[in-house]
Amino acid sequence: MRTFKIKNLGKRKKEKLISYYERIGGELFVTSLFSDYIIQTCRRWGGHWDADKQKWRVPPERLSNLINLLGDQSLPLVRVSAPEHVLSGLNSQSHHVGLHILSFCPDRDREIQIYADVIEGYAQSGGSRKYPRIECEDVVYALWVPTDFAVKRNLQIINGEDYQLSKAKELLEAQLVEIETLIQKR
Repeated sequence: MRTFKIKNLGKRKKEKLISYYERIGGELFVTSLFSDYIIQTCRRWGGHWDADKQKWRVPPERLSNLINLLGDQSLPLVRVSAPEHVLSGLNSQSHHVGLHILSFCPDRDREIQIYADVIEGYAQSGGSRKYPRIECEDVVYALWVPTDFAVKRNLQIINGEDYQLSKAKELLEAQLVEIETLIQKR
């Protein structure tokens, strides 16, 4: 059996993560923004909502599940892109990668709640009154995750210099094509 050591996350690290776990007094807690998926997962594991702490309390033996679905939080964080093909919950009320909740649609007639950055495409509320869902087209979210989570799920790291340079190059090439088109029209 593999054992895991959990350190308390620093305030700066917690601010970057959408969802995270922590050990408080020998008990395991999950902090996340609202989503039916989080509720179902924590309950399936035998967890329950701790109203005093405003966190999900899950049995300590679920630590390996949390590391699988959230990453090993003792590792450095990286900013990654999450395009549609890696998302779970497409055509449902929430988009997520593991237990990282990216967006949630509480009701067809209300604004979608977006918890991660949308860097391409769009996501909006839709569906029927009884079955609300997120409608999206070519949506790509950006979020912070532990490095092992990014590697396991083949997520593209976007906070490095190479990524920023490649995006700048794409923008300049698009501007060059636009300039060439204008010159040819004259």
